[in-house]
Amino acid sequence: MKKLLATGVIGLMLALAACGKPGAGNLTGSSSDVMTQLRTAIAAALPADGVPMTEEVALTADMATQVGLTAAQFTDLVADGTISRAMIMTVPHEMVVILAKDVSAATQLKAAIAAKYDPKKWICVFPEQASVVESGQYVLLVAGTKTYAMAATDAFAKLAGSVGTINTFFTGAG
Repeated sequence: MKKLLATGVIGLMLALAACGKPGAGNLTGSSSDVMTQLRTAIAAALPADGVPMTEEVALTADMATQVGLTAAQFTDLVADGTISRAMIMTVPHEMVVILAKDVSAATQLKAAIAAKYDPKKWICVFPEQASVVESGQYVLLVAGTKTYAMAATDAFAKLAGSVGTINTFFTGAG
C-alpha cells in the first residue's frame, strides 16, 4: 500500500512538473517595465564593454517586420512591445520584449519570430546568436553576441521564474 501511495505521489509530482511549461511566471507590467528590469540585470552580469549603447523604442505594427512578424500578426497577437537596439547600426544587437495578448499568442509569436526574423539585416555585420523564448504572455527575442544573448536569456529566466525552451535559431554569420 505504501509503495502504491509513493508511486501515486511521484506520478502526481511528475504530472505537475510537466504542466510547468511556461506559465504566468513572475513577470508583470508593460514590455518596457520588463525591458528595464532585463537591461539592469544584464548590465550587472556583464562587464561594461559587453553591453552596447542602446536606444529603446516602442514596437508598433509598422515595425513588426523588423522582428519577423507581419502587421496582422502584431495586431492579432501583441498587446505591447519594446525594442532595445544598438545606437550604431554597425553593431548587430537587438533585444525585444513582447507582451502577448495571451499565453497562446506568446507561443505563436515565438514560432513566427524564429521562422521569419532576419539576423542578417545589419550592414556588413551579423550577430553571433539570435534566440527567442517565452514565459506566460511574455516573449524575449535577443540577437547579439553569444555572451549577451546568454546573459539576456538567463536574466529573463530568473525574472520570470519559468520559461519555455530557448530557441536559438541563428548562430554565426552563416
